[in-house]
Amino acid sequence: MRPPVRSSRIADHRAPLRLSLAFATAAFVLPSSQAAGQDCAPDGAIRYLCGTANVEDLVAVPRTRFILAGHLATTREKPAGFFLIDADRATLTEVVPDFGGQAVAPYTQCPGPPDPLLFGSHGISLRDRGNQPYELYAINHGGRETVEVFDVELGGAGARIRWKGCLTVPDSVSANGITHLPGSAVAVTSFGIRGDPGSFARMMVGEPAGKVVEWHPGTGWTELPGTAFPGDNGIAAAVDGGTLFVASWGDATLRVVPRPGNRGAARSISLGDLHPDNVHLAADGSLLVAGQVAAPKTILDCARSREPICGLPYRVVKVDPRSFAVKVLFDAPGTPRFGGASAAAESGGTLWIGTFRGNRIARVPLN
Repeated sequence: MRPPVRSSRIADHRAPLRLSLAFATAAFVLPSSQAAGQDCAPDGAIRYLCGTANVEDLVAVPRTRFILAGHLATTREKPAGFFLIDADRATLTEVVPDFGGQAVAPYTQCPGPPDPLLFGSHGISLRDRGNQPYELYAINHGGRETVEVFDVELGGAGARIRWKGCLTVPDSVSANGITHLPGSAVAVTSFGIRGDPGSFARMMVGEPAGKVVEWHPGTGWTELPGTAFPGDNGIAAAVDGGTLFVASWGDATLRVVPRPGNRGAARSISLGDLHPDNVHLAADGSLLVAGQVAAPKTILDCARSREPICGLPYRVVKVDPRSFAVKVLFDAPGTPRFGGASAAAESGGTLWIGTFRGNRIARVPLN
């Protein structure tokens, strides 16, 4: 889910970027501070990490105790980037990337780094290459519509994140979710069609209003046939890359899409009244799906409002990618302090939940 971006600053792709000496030398980590007077007390079994800004997506970092979270906010007075959660210690730090590097192959499709004061990460995907650094992909709407690519290194002092290039998405794509594919490729969902104002109306009534596009080095962007769903939202790829799992938000369905070369059958998995947002593979190979439980119009109205928190009911489910059985992990009514969940990750025996509109991350114990 993508809240509207409100910024009084206008970026030109050709304009020189305002890079401080800190960005030209190294990334740095800042402790996350809680807003003055912010109530971060638990709600029953739900505890919070406060001081965030619209953590629309988050992913568990393989083979570590850490979770990497996005930061979908572009109106600010200082650069921002990502949040790093230590699941064992239940602590949160803000990580500002090093935007001072040069683009490297195969991600040289862009004119240069994003404006650090406009960059805001939407859907994210983390490629585990067997050793560090990890490769991080982030949908960016701040100043340009791109997939920004980073290297991520973790150590005792926290995280170091370095920009290494970007991909400019096609003009018709309203980029939302992203997943990495074999061979440095990626697949991106389009939540509606950019430039088509009727696509959201079609989404509301369960008609096709989106697509999936893939980018491959050397060949660029192509549309994946059979992916025009009612609001293509989150996306995850099977480990071998042969199958995509796409959140069809408007009709509360998880779509199973065989990629070219895979002779498997396409499937639709009903999620009842759960409108699925982000989808990620869990460590056990299952799919973690988080989303909102309300009428589509109610959800979109909340996303478009100027309220700082969207307190809608939400749910997190786990889907078996073989049997397609759906298991509810957590269900909550939403409160004035947290709701409208958009992503979830498992780590440290805890379920960590982000939201497209809010100032905190929720955490609940897994039974």
